[in-house]
Amino acid sequence: MALFRRKMVSALGSDTSLSGYDAIIDLTRRLNSKFRTAAETQEATRAILNALFPSWLPGAFKWLMGPCKVNDVEIDGGAVGKGHGVLVERCRYLEQAGCASVCINSCKVPTQAFFAKDMGLPLTMTPNYDDFSCQ
Repeated sequence: MALFRRKMVSALGSDTSLSGYDAIIDLTRRLNSKFRTAAETQEATRAILNALFPSWLPGAFKWLMGPCKVNDVEIDGGAVGKGHGVLVERCRYLEQAGCASVCINSCKVPTQAFFAKDMGLPLTMTPNYDDFSCQ
């Protein structure tokens, strides 16, 4: 939270006297009022989010996985989650390794655990060993 706050302060040029999550909300409100259009606010927020990670990280993910697209997926008992999925159209990692065990033990299971345990986001990965895609 401290890193996120610093990046928001940097984007706004000023801090807040509030602390904890209240500070994040205050800075967010100020960010929203700073820009004239929703698109400008969204772009500024995207820049803040990008600033949280090393500059090489987004490109590395694209290189590691291959072409991806957002898609709809079935979630929780048959409901359709619009835009809740990411389809790796042809996973370079899976294709180059050519081994289900490598995929499962060095990608699928640890990545799912990372997102669930470290990021707090449930993730299910479903590799397709016939066409090398992964949902």
